[in-house]
Amino acid sequence: MRRLKEWSYQQAKSLKLEQYCYGLLTAAILSLLTTLNLPYQGEEAMYTISSLEMHHQKQAWWPLLYGYVYQRPPLFNWLIIPLSQVLGWSQVLLAARLITALATVATAFGVWAWITKLYKDKLLALLATTIFLSGDLLVRRGWLAYADPLFAAGVYLAIAALWCALETRKNHWFAWAFLALSAAFLSKALTAYVFYMVALFLLAWQHRHRSFLWSKASVFWHAVIAALPLYWCTHIAESSQGSGMIADIFSRITGPSLGSYFKHILLFPAEIWLRFLPASLIIAYAFISKKLTNSAKIWRGPTGIMAALILINLLPYWLSPQTRIRYILPLYPFIAIVCAVLLHESGRESIKQFLWGALACVILKYVLAWGFWPYLEREARLDYESIANDIIEETQGFSLYSDDDSAIGLSVSAHIDVLRDEPLRRPMENGQDGFVISRRENSHWGEVFRVYQKGEQKIYLLCQGRACKP
Repeated sequence: MRRLKEWSYQQAKSLKLEQYCYGLLTAAILSLLTTLNLPYQGEEAMYTISSLEMHHQKQAWWPLLYGYVYQRPPLFNWLIIPLSQVLGWSQVLLAARLITALATVATAFGVWAWITKLYKDKLLALLATTIFLSGDLLVRRGWLAYADPLFAAGVYLAIAALWCALETRKNHWFAWAFLALSAAFLSKALTAYVFYMVALFLLAWQHRHRSFLWSKASVFWHAVIAALPLYWCTHIAESSQGSGMIADIFSRITGPSLGSYFKHILLFPAEIWLRFLPASLIIAYAFISKKLTNSAKIWRGPTGIMAALILINLLPYWLSPQTRIRYILPLYPFIAIVCAVLLHESGRESIKQFLWGALACVILKYVLAWGFWPYLEREARLDYESIANDIIEETQGFSLYSDDDSAIGLSVSAHIDVLRDEPLRRPMENGQDGFVISRRENSHWGEVFRVYQKGEQKIYLLCQGRACKP
């Protein structure tokens, strides 16, 4: 009877923690909606401009940017275009952010479902999902209109499907892995296959059902997986797209000065640690206070394979001088899962500390979304829409081009494209009558007609020929 009472008490405490997780997850998911109407951030306009140009030029296969092929696959654009037609092209940024937010939520649901199945522990699954939707993804990466959340969702779901195929020894999971990995590749880059191949080799080495990888279904589907990028680059993509994706990978290897490189080597692990606050802080404290004593037990089985998957895939990005944190977004779910296991092993007190920290992050997100970011946009950044309206008014009757692919230039151009319902092009020749948007004052495209500036942010409107006359 005493054991039964103790078990009931422990179960009640676990249920209470689960309820906290459900509440936090609901608040975190809803918070993604609060930032969807913010002005353009960073280079978000690359995908909105290319989607509008694809639609305007009736080009289904090649994303375009200022009339030239943008060397990325088109899945993100394929999703943006129909949603923008429903919402209206004036809401193209909202459409793009809705897609990335939904991709983030889909990945979170995938974390919960997979860990529930793999570890048979509902609290652990909820912890992993809560960690995934806290920190960096909650505040920034989970809703920005970049292809990375869509790419990460495809990579993660492909690896999870492969793992499920081995766990259940059912062939249909290989088909799901193919679909998810194809979506990842078509949303961004060939590196989707690198993440997947690392997982494949680790599972072939460590999983108890690894012989199932040599089944006829597995061999068939992995042959199809390997064939897709080859077929795409040789038969569907524009000739520069495939080579452009490969060149983009190699461009990350070359980089800045030796001092900057060593700075990156030192700071990159710290940056990852910061992106997973508050979980990373609680886990660090658990190690220091020796709450995590049975480390050998923790790293057995699936957790050890996931830790190896994270470390091996992180290595190239750690050693590459041009790495940005969003490139490792496909590893975020696995990092969240390993963190959840460590928190779970640290005990109830550590879990409670994390949940309080996660609550603070969710509150911070709402404060940033409703207070600080709108204030920052008003006081410290250029008003892209107002600049676009002014440029349209000033350039009436003349041709207008853009030579500016910076974040500011792209953001202004995106508004102009929507307002004119005609995409901007790059200038083709010098000396013609017209205007050019540029980020350089001494551009060979003309003389300065107007400067738009706020703080360090600056954009130039240049004129040529008769357009320069008052």
